[in-house]
Amino acid sequence: MVKKNNKKTNILVIGIFLLFAFSLIPILYVSQYDFATGDDYAFGAYAHLAFQNSHSIIAAIKASAQHTADIYYTWQGTWLSCFLFGLHPEVFNDRAYVVVPWIMLFIMSSSLWHFCNHFFIKNLCIEKNTGIILTIFILSSMIQLLPSKPFGIFWFNGALHYTVPYSLMLLSLVSASKYLKSAHKKDLIILSFLMLALGGMSYPAALAAPVGICLILLFRRISHRRYAQKKDCTLLVPLILELIGLVISALAPGNKVRGGEKFGFSFSTVIYTIWQSFVQCVTHTLRYLKEEHFIIAILFASVLLFIFLYKKPEETPREKLFKNPLLFILFVFLWDTCVYAPEIYAGVSVSEGVDNTYFFSFVISIFSIVIYTMGWLMESTKILSKEKYYINSFTKATAFLLICITVFVCRHPLKYSTAYICYDFVTSGNAQDFKNELLLQQKLLSGDEKTLVLPSTNGRNGPIINMSVTPDSNSWNSRVIARFYGKDSVTGLAADDWHKIYD
Repeated sequence: MVKKNNKKTNILVIGIFLLFAFSLIPILYVSQYDFATGDDYAFGAYAHLAFQNSHSIIAAIKASAQHTADIYYTWQGTWLSCFLFGLHPEVFNDRAYVVVPWIMLFIMSSSLWHFCNHFFIKNLCIEKNTGIILTIFILSSMIQLLPSKPFGIFWFNGALHYTVPYSLMLLSLVSASKYLKSAHKKDLIILSFLMLALGGMSYPAALAAPVGICLILLFRRISHRRYAQKKDCTLLVPLILELIGLVISALAPGNKVRGGEKFGFSFSTVIYTIWQSFVQCVTHTLRYLKEEHFIIAILFASVLLFIFLYKKPEETPREKLFKNPLLFILFVFLWDTCVYAPEIYAGVSVSEGVDNTYFFSFVISIFSIVIYTMGWLMESTKILSKEKYYINSFTKATAFLLICITVFVCRHPLKYSTAYICYDFVTSGNAQDFKNELLLQQKLLSGDEKTLVLPSTNGRNGPIINMSVTPDSNSWNSRVIARFYGKDSVTGLAADDWHKIYD
């Protein structure tokens, strides 16, 4: 009976994985239409020109480092992000930017798998097939319901500053948890590098990492009654390293240029930030649950998954795995809350990438709470026996009700998914038009003329961001494009008018 059920579970895992892979096809297909834009040109200009002149990657790296130093004094202090901004794929090849969505999806997927594999499968002893399905559920929600598709997947500058740091933050939590469990130096070294990197990247992820590590340590102390150990103290090393990176970033003179003269430290602002972070976290959570029906549907599917597939570990642990659910929910809520603090404290408008960070944190938090709560219920009520599945009439009725609710709530939101938007972008013909426009721009900009008039793009970019050249040669868009390609002046003209004059 058990072997038969395991076979069915394996088939279910394969089916769900294939469905997930199918949902990625439109997204990866659109990668061929991806081009650098806006900040990519602004940050990558010096490295691009250095590489063109020397064909040396080292020269490009040096140029990006020099520009990072300049930006530190004139605009922002996130030193590692700014350095990597200048080394996007189009710096080295006009069509290399197509790899950006592949890179971002790989980073997002691999980091989430490490996170779920460690905390759900290894720590909570959730059966591996069940853990794989739960990971796919979470990852599908994060990819398909991204508030900003460009900042999450398609735009190197935006995704590098928000998707990548969030992924590094998840890996840092895994490394910290592993070290607390086994005290392997390898995990401490990996954690140190991750934390140092986070100190020079986006602030929400940089704050979520140390807060998450402290909450993991505290939960272990309270829930498992573990006393302080020497290895707990050595976690100060990576925490100090991240603090050093953050201090370097926060003290940048450019931050005042961007944030205004009032930017700085004050206790009143700290108190206001803490309070408003709680308010914003609750507000965003309620809005997501109200608007993102797909999330609710997947949460119901996760509950069903536990009801039908949950199995106790073959070797029963000495103590319960799912302990203190209320404390767990509180800590997860506190961790989710902290990502709102940097925006509130800064008091300035932020990019769409921050919304992605909020959404990532919400998705992981809500799924973690549901998974932990269901595990606690299963472990406490002993619904399933150790050796075989037993599903009574109440369980079947509950499952049927959940299926009906899932079908109802999931009846219309999929047209807003990343996959559907990409599919519509391609089938409408807008994708090919967009590609032709950008290829023409690249061809013109690669010529020897120093003063150019370019056809403006039509703005139908689907999931891809594009900051088109404008009629004003002194506008920011026009200036950064000119700088990237080493031109004296670049202006834009409506495409129809341009073709009439220059074709």
